[in-house]
Amino acid sequence: MKNDDAQTILRNNKTSEHEGGGEGGGGGGGYFGTDVAHTLFCKPSSFSRMSQVNIYFAGSIKGGRQDVGIYSQIIEQLKAYGHVFTEFVGDKNYSGPTEADGKKDKEIHDTDVSMLKKSDCVVAEVTQPSLGVGYELGRAVALEIPILCLFRPNEGKVLSCMIRGAHDGSAVTVVDYTDIVGMHQTPVSDGLLGLSSAPDTSIWRCL
Repeated sequence: MKNDDAQTILRNNKTSEHEGGGEGGGGGGGYFGTDVAHTLFCKPSSFSRMSQVNIYFAGSIKGGRQDVGIYSQIIEQLKAYGHVFTEFVGDKNYSGPTEADGKKDKEIHDTDVSMLKKSDCVVAEVTQPSLGVGYELGRAVALEIPILCLFRPNEGKVLSCMIRGAHDGSAVTVVDYTDIVGMHQTPVSDGLLGLSSAPDTSIWRCL
């Protein structure tokens, strides 16, 4: 699906109570708007007319796999809304391709960039610093693919100014959250975990 097509569908499906969101610039900018939960995560019915939403999930691999369990849970929720190209990022047994696997660095790079170019949006968990994730975000900005960055300040880490400062609520949205308590308490069909009933500490409540 083209970014512009996805953007148009989402705009047409916004309810009047959420119409104040930023529309962003050209290309995919404004895909999330200011109310991220209700434009992407909260209303599965908004995607009923889409053949498939292509999502690029970014998370640390070579930079450290401490958060792989969180990646996996986020990816499982994203899969309810479309195809996650990089589902392998949430695999606890995955530590990244190597040249020993028969793949050269350029091939790995080109494969990932190809998936990125086919994506309608990027969701990145940025608590664990990663050069690769930073690069992917930079490429996504250049390609005008909308980005949602998720960060846990309670981990005692400070998010890079280059990520935090890019937040405009439109092309790039940065959201702080605490944990994923209660993620699976509400059926997806009720609106992803049902923001009205999910605990305040839930990632989806914070969105």
